[in-house]
Amino acid sequence: MTLDIIVPHYHEPWSLCKPLFDSIALQCGVNWENISVIVVNDGDDVVFPDGTFLQYPYRVEYIVKEHSGLSATRNRGLDESDADYVMFCDSDDQFINSLALKMIWMEMEKGKNIINPVFLEESYDPNKDEMVYITHKSDATFIHGKAYRHALLVDHDIRFPDGLNLHEDGYFNSLAICCGQDAIVEINTPLYLWKWNADSTVRRENWFTVRTYDKLCEVWRRGVAWLKERGYEKEYRHVICKAIICSYYNFQTYPFMIPQNAKLRREAEKAFKRLYMEFRNEFLACDQKMISMFTEVLRGEALKGGGFYYELITLNDWLKHIEHEVK
Repeated sequence: MTLDIIVPHYHEPWSLCKPLFDSIALQCGVNWENISVIVVNDGDDVVFPDGTFLQYPYRVEYIVKEHSGLSATRNRGLDESDADYVMFCDSDDQFINSLALKMIWMEMEKGKNIINPVFLEESYDPNKDEMVYITHKSDATFIHGKAYRHALLVDHDIRFPDGLNLHEDGYFNSLAICCGQDAIVEINTPLYLWKWNADSTVRRENWFTVRTYDKLCEVWRRGVAWLKERGYEKEYRHVICKAIICSYYNFQTYPFMIPQNAKLRREAEKAFKRLYMEFRNEFLACDQKMISMFTEVLRGEALKGGGFYYELITLNDWLKHIEHEVK
């Protein structure tokens, strides 16, 4: 059994990356002959000092390619891997449990398709001027801390979306979960930390989701097309249902509701309307059980994320607003 940890690198100085590599080296109960790290430099001129990786007990393969964005960089790492399992770690994150890889390894030995541990998100609260930590359990959006059976990805041609470098995790995970749903296991112990980085795209952009809603809709659109092409009828309907109900709650959160974002909200509504009108009939054909399931889950996520204004308008009335009033 082997594991490759794929780490894209672009602009981050070694001081930001070192905690990840140190946290891998601190893992207990693993055989280093079976674990490798693949670092893919996305055409960056930041060069690590000579001999940087010689201090570590595991093998590190360092690849430099022309700049093409995060999705293509992760895909290059996936292409270079010949391991049984792969993980995708951001270069400025870290493992926070010295038994993380051992616990993941135990599930790898059982042949699970996806191993999904709890992870923590480090975020900055400007009101309190302090860091806060958000627990993500049963997450189906981010890749943080997850391990994927390599053959599952190769056999189903599951890759990050070419040309899309925003919301790409959600696309990748939706396909992997649909294809690997018969063998997914969760680990209820926090193993991984998605660290705060004020210079990252997600953190740097104020009101990131509002500004990039057209990209999020495109990710959902591509995911539905991928599933349709391969005959995953039930699964693509799930994606449609989730996209529409998720949007219903997204548009009732603080970033979408504040007056200063009125213009951004209108553009986001237009992007969502194009998606909704494309899949309107299929959504209306979804059974009530599916709608209720996604409503319960996504409402809970909205509440957990904070800044949620609750149901100021019903789902049906909001969709009528989108269909008839958004121009």
